[in-house]
Amino acid sequence: MTEAAFQKSVIELAHRLNWRVAHFKTAQTSKGAWMTPVAADGAGFPDLVCVRERVVFIELKSATGRLSDAQTAWAESIHRAGGEYYCFKPSDWDEIEQTLRARFDTRREHLRRITELGQEIENQRGTAA
Repeated sequence: MTEAAFQKSVIELAHRLNWRVAHFKTAQTSKGAWMTPVAADGAGFPDLVCVRERVVFIELKSATGRLSDAQTAWAESIHRAGGEYYCFKPSDWDEIEQTLRARFDTRREHLRRITELGQEIENQRGTAA
């Protein structure tokens, strides 16, 4: 599944569950490159911002995708601020549904995900070195 098809599926699920979803589309530059127009610290900002009774930031990756340094910085900043941040791949579909169906953030589960994400980031840093 491509990241674009995966993203479309996640957005459709979120809408069925009454989330408001923001996604910022890429645009082609005059040189033919595709980028998401951002300013300030926007590089690496999560793919989706979902709002219902809580705010959830979601980064979506293909089965083999990895977080960039800028995406990792956003993940860490959001977590330090107490926000909900998730990085999902298509194989995480059950967890995506569980996350979007939940009516409130259970702190225990949120802390577990923060710990897992921290471990994933450290693993990525270790393999990138």
